[in-house]
Amino acid sequence: MVMANKRTRGSRGSPACTGGGSIGAPITLPNTDANRTYNLDGLGNWKTSVYTPVGGSQTAGQRNHNYVNEITQSVTSNLSPVTFVYDGATGASNGNLKNDGTLIYSYDALNRPIQINRVSDGLVIATYVYDALNRRVRRTVTNGGITGNIPNGETDYIYMGGRVVEERNSSDAPIRQYVWGTYIDECIQLTTLVVLGPQSLPTGAYYLLQDLLYRAVALTNASGAVVEAYDTDTYGNTIIFTGPGADGVWFTDDDVQSSYGANEIIYCGYRYDPETELYYVRNRTYNPPLGRWLQRDPIGYAGGINLYEYVTSAPTIRLDIFGLDCCAAEQKALQAALAAERRADAAQRAALAAWLAGPTGTNSIRADEQALSNAQALVKVDKVAAFAAWLTMLAAGTNVKADDPSTLADYNEDVKTYSDLENDLWNATTAESAARAALSKAEAAWQSSENALRGALQKAEANTARADLATESALQAWWNCIGVG
Repeated sequence: MVMANKRTRGSRGSPACTGGGSIGAPITLPNTDANRTYNLDGLGNWKTSVYTPVGGSQTAGQRNHNYVNEITQSVTSNLSPVTFVYDGATGASNGNLKNDGTLIYSYDALNRPIQINRVSDGLVIATYVYDALNRRVRRTVTNGGITGNIPNGETDYIYMGGRVVEERNSSDAPIRQYVWGTYIDECIQLTTLVVLGPQSLPTGAYYLLQDLLYRAVALTNASGAVVEAYDTDTYGNTIIFTGPGADGVWFTDDDVQSSYGANEIIYCGYRYDPETELYYVRNRTYNPPLGRWLQRDPIGYAGGINLYEYVTSAPTIRLDIFGLDCCAAEQKALQAALAAERRADAAQRAALAAWLAGPTGTNSIRADEQALSNAQALVKVDKVAAFAAWLTMLAAGTNVKADDPSTLADYNEDVKTYSDLENDLWNATTAESAARAALSKAEAAWQSSENALRGALQKAEANTARADLATESALQAWWNCIGVG
């Protein structure tokens, strides 16, 4: 069973050198999947996942889960099954993932990772320290991390509220400084105070380009030139690029891939830990390859029935800035308000276009106006002709002589001509009245249509205004919930 809005398919597009990308285009980027499908159960657990690595063949993965949604075993094509181990004893576990076949995790009493070892050789690759406000304030990398080539060293984090504003090394010297936007994970500027990254990025101010879900796309310098780029799939598996490759063009398949970079704010604004390839998200640790959290949700079932599920399996439209999967109701309300606002905007644009196009009957009015004008011209002509005939008739009447029958005949002829012209004038006047009535009727119909269009536009404008207010209210509620407002 796949629940509504669950992510069931993912593909990554091949970004164009112009900076755009098409998620529908086949991808050829090394170390990525050309496509991937997910089969989820009703609780959001991945039952199976089928994917095709670039340059490879189709691979299928299967997972088994227990009754509390912990992964018990993972099987991938042509590989030995991996047994997952959680801390504590069955029935008395805190639900923290202890061993996933690649890393071994150790936690403190508050279920926070404090030490991580490699399974391959058992060596410690990372340790972490937290303050009384549950913020991670120190990270120490040893033995090259998960890949063996991550720089060793200690990093201390200086916070302002829930956001890191500065990082320092073991000598207490500043390494990085951050400027944040209104949204809690909107990184506007990163300032490096030492040379960083495998590309030896010089010190200076850099700017992170993020999409609508705050997923980093690239890091640019003050001149707008790309100095580092990133690719993440649906669930946050991350590739870092530290050079444009032999062709000298960014966002092409030969870009230089590295296991770490100068910037660590990548997927959804979360902090990437290259030593483990995991993301630190304040209250929990997110595992992109698993597409789920290492620990159970600290707020319990208030965030959903599956305590490990990431953003209700809807990573293309949701994020979780606190690792609590909280504010789901507020976020859904905001999404609904935004959808309603988009519909209201579309309706207003349609109403405005209809109003600008003009009411129905405009052509009819123009035809009736022309008919009236023609009728009025004819009346004018007929009036002149009738008046001239009348004068002629009067003159003929004065010339009638009893001893000359021809003068009486002329007079009678002029009387008949005048009478015919009077009839023509009457008919023309009647036609003019009919044309005037038709014009009045058309104008009334036009005015009615105009009133209807104007009324529809005013109604659409009012609906848009209400939708805007509803969106602002929903946004404020969401901001209040996540601690930004």
